[in-house]
Amino acid sequence: MERGLLDWPGVVFGLVNQPLVAVLPEPVVLAFWALVSSWLTMWVYRRFSNQEKMAALKPQIKAVQKKLSNYDGEFSGLFPLIRENFSLAGRQLGLALGPALLAGVPVLFVLV
Repeated sequence: MERGLLDWPGVVFGLVNQPLVAVLPEPVVLAFWALVSSWLTMWVYRRFSNQEKMAALKPQIKAVQKKLSNYDGEFSGLFPLIRENFSLAGRQLGLALGPALLAGVPVLFVLV
């Protein structure tokens, strides 16, 4: 039987899981694996996301949103503000999306 990439962590986790199942009830073992995978997920996200850049975007986003909410002019004058808001939101999404997808990998390993 050939093993794929996601099978190998399952072998290691199986070695840890067997003694747990022998001693603890299954709901407790499930909660243990949920805690392990959630901790790993958060660690991976924090490790690979650029928190400094995302934090630097927050005041810019808030300032543009405040300008939008306080705007009292011609409708055509909204377009630059809306464009800037979408641009900042896109940058924020771009900074978070890759690390968020990568952070899901530990859950895949635990599921196997």
